[in-house]
Amino acid sequence: MLTTRSLINGTARFALITYGIFLLGFFFAPTMPQHYEYYYWAVLPPALILSPTGLALLRHSPLFWLVLSYAAYMLVAGLWSEPFVLEQFLQHSRNILYVLSFLLITVVLDQSFPVQFELLFKLLCAAVAAAAVIAIVIWYPPANFPETRLTGLGRMEYIIRSAYAFGFFGIVALVYVVRTPTAALRGAFAIGVALCLVCVFLAQSRAGLLAFALAALTLVVPRHPREGLALLLGFAALSALVWITLPSYVNSLFRGMTNRSDIWAATISATLDSPLFGLGSLSDPSVPLPVMTFIHAHSAFVASFRDGGLVGLGLLLGLLGYACVAAVRVARTSGDWRYLAFLIFGIVCIVWNDDRLFVRPVELWMYLWLPLAFVMSREILTWRAAAETAAGEGRQASA
Repeated sequence: MLTTRSLINGTARFALITYGIFLLGFFFAPTMPQHYEYYYWAVLPPALILSPTGLALLRHSPLFWLVLSYAAYMLVAGLWSEPFVLEQFLQHSRNILYVLSFLLITVVLDQSFPVQFELLFKLLCAAVAAAAVIAIVIWYPPANFPETRLTGLGRMEYIIRSAYAFGFFGIVALVYVVRTPTAALRGAFAIGVALCLVCVFLAQSRAGLLAFALAALTLVVPRHPREGLALLLGFAALSALVWITLPSYVNSLFRGMTNRSDIWAATISATLDSPLFGLGSLSDPSVPLPVMTFIHAHSAFVASFRDGGLVGLGLLLGLLGYACVAAVRVARTSGDWRYLAFLIFGIVCIVWNDDRLFVRPVELWMYLWLPLAFVMSREILTWRAAAETAAGEGRQASA
């Protein structure tokens, strides 16, 4: 007889498979629309079925409530956009639902199948390393270096997001280099780290390289100070070597530096007429400058100020700041610094790129929303441990 519990367990097991394929699809799906459709049909339905379970867990995560507050405000902020277009507002609402469903399904799977969930990310590291090899060997002609920038396969049409995706999984692989006891496996994961870093290097992403370096140091230094110092010196030596031997790469790497500041200044200036609440989350994100019109603000923080004013920016800073504090708490109690490293990687990335954070399934989900979901899950584990301790003390007192 099919019971509610067996239905939930079966749905969660099915979702573990479809969720893994979805993350793999960021690197192998032929097109973005196909990847979107896969999420809508294969991941979103089980996420909705599991939503009562997920919400019962997430109510114990303060970070989830901060994200929900930011999402609710950005939804309401669509109402004072000019012009207000109902179709755009409905799409914006769906995008918020998609992101929240991704957070929910990630937490449910992590809580329900912790061993299998960890194994999933180890397998994904191997798959991403294979995607990196294909991208480097087949898709990147050496003769065009450094004029041509590397992009990923299939749906990875945007160079910067492609670099961020490879960089993020480079940090994931580095977690297992640090924490895996077997030398052979450490070596295999180290190869994955190197391949991902090469992809970021060939994509010529300044923020990607900086995010990788800061996240790697965050991961290694607290547990292994000597190895962390060696890593820092290694980054410095590699940077100096590239600076001396590849001046054309350095020139290409720092192309358009002034454009970012001009884009940010223009966006902020346009928002100053409504600094408290912003222009609305459906406002035109494009930035016309003398050189060209840029499609968006190239910073999620500037975009939050544009759309939601100081209130929206404050909510974003608040939730990210709290997430970092929560990740530090986890690290101090467990010695596991990966969650802070993931957050630092994502935050550095969105400082220099991206725009609105509630979007359809794009690489941003991996390097921002996934780390936030991890921290939410750690908060739930902390709550469970405290509840079990309190229950144990209560039984002892009654005895």
